[in-house]
Amino acid sequence: MDYPDLELITSYSQLRDLRDDGGLTPAEIALLDMARIGSVTARRETAPKTPEPEVLVRAPVLRFVALGGCPEWPTDIQGISVRGLWIKQDLNLSFGKGVGRLHLRDCQFEGAFRARQFEGAALVLNRSRFPKGVDLHGSQIAGDMLFREVIVEGGLNLMSASAGGQVDFEKATLVGGDSDALNAQGLVVGKAFFWRELAGIDGMVRLTGARFNSLADDAESWALTPDLMFDGLQFERLSGPMDMALRLPWLERGAVVDDEFRPHPYEHFADVMRETGHTAEARRVMMEKERLQRAFARRRWRAEGGQLHKVLGSWIADHTQRWLVGYGYQPLRSVVALMVLILIGAGLAHQAWEAGDFAPNAAPVLMSPSWQAVSVGPNQVENPADVWSGPEAAGRDYETFEAFYYGVDLVIPLVQLGQEKAWAPSTTRGPWGWWLWWVRWWLIAMGWIVTAIGAAAVTGIIRKE
Repeated sequence: MDYPDLELITSYSQLRDLRDDGGLTPAEIALLDMARIGSVTARRETAPKTPEPEVLVRAPVLRFVALGGCPEWPTDIQGISVRGLWIKQDLNLSFGKGVGRLHLRDCQFEGAFRARQFEGAALVLNRSRFPKGVDLHGSQIAGDMLFREVIVEGGLNLMSASAGGQVDFEKATLVGGDSDALNAQGLVVGKAFFWRELAGIDGMVRLTGARFNSLADDAESWALTPDLMFDGLQFERLSGPMDMALRLPWLERGAVVDDEFRPHPYEHFADVMRETGHTAEARRVMMEKERLQRAFARRRWRAEGGQLHKVLGSWIADHTQRWLVGYGYQPLRSVVALMVLILIGAGLAHQAWEAGDFAPNAAPVLMSPSWQAVSVGPNQVENPADVWSGPEAAGRDYETFEAFYYGVDLVIPLVQLGQEKAWAPSTTRGPWGWWLWWVRWWLIAMGWIVTAIGAAAVTGIIRKE
């Protein structure tokens, strides 16, 4: 028997006439009977492959029971739950209010499923197939919204929708075609948003401005997502991999929109990490945000042209802050930098001393007979400073030389240990003294720079939180 398309059904009299004339399929009769008592209408264990009468339900009949039926034939307060149906025609529940649950599991849809601004207690579409898209724009579901193992072609629209429970896409396949694979801009989820074990994604996934209580995801599902936007996405907890080697590329994908950098994904993710006790991860995320934000700014300046001085200045400041203090998030790096400078100074000072290229840094001492006796003339020694200041020598009461403290004197501003004041490298006695003489100016300048940047990082002048 042929079952032609139906017009909108609003009363049971329409269905009664169809039933009396044999115009309802066995599946539609079962649906009407089961919906009235709140039982499950199960026709197949899996989605049907052909529209046989035993599984065929036309969309106007399904719409009638999904929206509560009528006073003569009301849908049970529990709502409807069907399984294994072939849904003929477009199902349009837009601006309607469902009664209880709406479970459409293992169903094969022939047309589109539209439920814009729909209100319901729960929406479950597990393992169903939608060849012409699903539009749930602005729908409000009090409980769960489940899309486990669904196959949606033509895009899934959840823009401005809300679910008081969880939203789950486990093993789902979303194909956008001419639309986004998933448009969930402004989606509000009261519990967890599951983005795990997805089977396939073809098209843009938009999570811009969405808000979840918890994000449960895995790296493999994000890897399947070719195009991704989630600037403005907010979630309070994360249930997924914490590996920064995976998270940082994910954040970059969501933060770059039309070749412009949006810092919010990094800042929000860092806030979540801090609130959950992952402070080291939060610092690393913010450091990466600073690096990319500055890099994109330089890229923009280069594109605008004529701002090479800004690009160069930014590059120098960027790399200086990055390596010295981690943009303010790792101020102890400056201590490491100071230690490296001190060791460079101490190493050069040790070599210069051993080579005999040091002399007392005081004019009266340099002119004294005791110093002259060992430093000039036929009796001069290879290392006059060491000999002159020895235990039994004339300069035994002079400042004892120590290479490490000499490096500290050079590098750390305002620190006076007496070494630099007492001893000076000579530029005429050997190459080590010549090198130390010139390098020490660089060490002094770098010491001031590193100390100033480190102090700014510690006091929070550099870091902006």
